[in-house]
Amino acid sequence: MKIRTYRSGVIAFAAAMLVACSASSTDPEPLTFDAAATEAGLARVSDMLDDPVLGSFVVLAPRFSRVHGRAVTGSIQAGAARVPIISQFNRGITFVYDADVGDYVASERSGAPSNGVRIVLYEVNPITGTPNPDREVGHADLIDEGDSDPDGIALRFRVSSEGVVVLDYAVSVRSDDEHGEVAVAGYIANGSRRLDFDIDVDGRSGPEGDRLDVGFTFDVDADDFHVAASVVGLDDAAGERGEVILDIRNGSETVGVEMSGDDEHVDATFWVNGRVLARVTGDPDDPEVTSENGAELTVGEVRALLRIIGFAGEMFELFEDLLEPAEDIIELGFVL
Repeated sequence: MKIRTYRSGVIAFAAAMLVACSASSTDPEPLTFDAAATEAGLARVSDMLDDPVLGSFVVLAPRFSRVHGRAVTGSIQAGAARVPIISQFNRGITFVYDADVGDYVASERSGAPSNGVRIVLYEVNPITGTPNPDREVGHADLIDEGDSDPDGIALRFRVSSEGVVVLDYAVSVRSDDEHGEVAVAGYIANGSRRLDFDIDVDGRSGPEGDRLDVGFTFDVDADDFHVAASVVGLDDAAGERGEVILDIRNGSETVGVEMSGDDEHVDATFWVNGRVLARVTGDPDDPEVTSENGAELTVGEVRALLRIIGFAGEMFELFEDLLEPAEDIIELGFVL
């Protein structure tokens, strides 16, 4: 079961929902929606995710599995002895990029964690994805925190630049033949702001079909900005379909979205402080959109709702980016 399947399906129909946001109903009571503040809050979070050091980590992450340890698919099956994720032969080693070799190689540098490895990060060519060994931007420490746990996998990734930690998160995995759990929790720091995130995934496969449950929370306490979301992906005899519930609290205002659907039909409701702002139903390519506040949706409201839909996609992208180095190392395909 792959999370990308449900992200593409749910977000695709969600984006189409707002095409016709111009209908109106007869509710005379005005509904207050600070669309600009919601859009600005989401934009600030997006800017934190666009940090260049984080970008280097994301681009270079697929190379990490080639420089330390071995993949351990099946090693956490019930009753199996745990195989160290980061090999004893590589622990304590700092890896640097060698342009002549075209890949990372072990170096004599010190500073790597005793139960992990250090990967030096570089500016990356935006076209080729090749690191520039003359322009270091920081380093990533990959730490195996699961030595004492025979039944699971626990990895920590800590990215630093100029002595400051800009990303710190842990990945834990538990799995059996039909059930897998993944937890990703940590923070992104950017100047005076810190984004704390917590992502939990529960995947189940059985004779009646597959189910994927994903929970997200994002918090920027400095801005009193908080996001909570739950996503359900189903793949069974009825086909593939998804459900999304998303709540964004910006100060005293809360904006909510409830979406469900498949390739042929969508139902969605947008809420502001408990009151319906808009409803969307029908064909994802040509939905019927009705506004609940007695007036057409303004350009600013449509922009804010589009930003919310876009942010739902960014949540999935962040999860995939954070999970990728662990997935490459431990082959999480058997979990998701």
